[in-house]
Amino acid sequence: MRSMTGYGHGSHSKGGLEVRVEVSSVNRKQLEIACNLPRDLAPFEPAVRDVVASALHRGRITLAAGITASGVPAVTIDERLAGEVAASMRRLQERLGLSGEITVETVLRAPGVIRSGEPIPDPALGEEVLLAATREALASLQRMRETEGARLKSELARGVRELRTMADEIRELVPGVAEKLFAAMQARLATRHLGIDLQDERLLRELALYADKADVSEEILRVSSHLDQFETLLDSKEPTGKALEFLAQELFRELNTTGAKCADAGITRIVVASKSEVEKIREQLANVE
Repeated sequence: MRSMTGYGHGSHSKGGLEVRVEVSSVNRKQLEIACNLPRDLAPFEPAVRDVVASALHRGRITLAAGITASGVPAVTIDERLAGEVAASMRRLQERLGLSGEITVETVLRAPGVIRSGEPIPDPALGEEVLLAATREALASLQRMRETEGARLKSELARGVRELRTMADEIRELVPGVAEKLFAAMQARLATRHLGIDLQDERLLRELALYADKADVSEEILRVSSHLDQFETLLDSKEPTGKALEFLAQELFRELNTTGAKCADAGITRIVVASKSEVEKIREQLANVE
């Protein structure tokens, strides 16, 4: 089990080029990837996204990279672009009949002529080093997410044990609920002095049918089944966050039905405590991949 929260970093060097990558993640229902790459690495963003998507399944992932190239100046001039800018300026000057001198300073002010940061002379090398650093950063992130995931798994397992204990307590109380409700309704009718024969077969049948509706055996059986599936998913090697969230939702629904059907005070108390435990589980699951 992995958490969706974590941080990792990695670096890789080859051919005088070093790339450093930092990656962090927070919880989201789906996978969201945000990349912040230097201009020279920007063309490789789709490849970076593919690497991230192959390693992670949920969460908002923020990835940032930096480059260092040994023996290459930190600032360079794009001479080809400078020439194109100067030529365009001259054509514009002639077309509009403008006076003035086109200077080097004027050309250098054009966007992209002066480039800060180290350019990558070999794009294939740049992509190779970037992806290697990205994989290293993701491995670091995964280690942190797995450490946090182990803590989450322990807490979720504790919650499942609590719910199973409470389900067993409800199961022990269920057999006497219908009888208690039947007797309570008979006693209530007797105090109303309605002139009804309390031993009338049809009345007794209706009271019995009403009392049987308070039987929550099926709901508790489904609760136990959901808990079994929950424990199985806790030991899965695959991402199970969405499946666990669905089971938690179903557990809450069955407990709601149990509380609505059963008028027994003892069972109602346990149901309230069980729903509180499910809410704690749902909060934890919001951070499970």
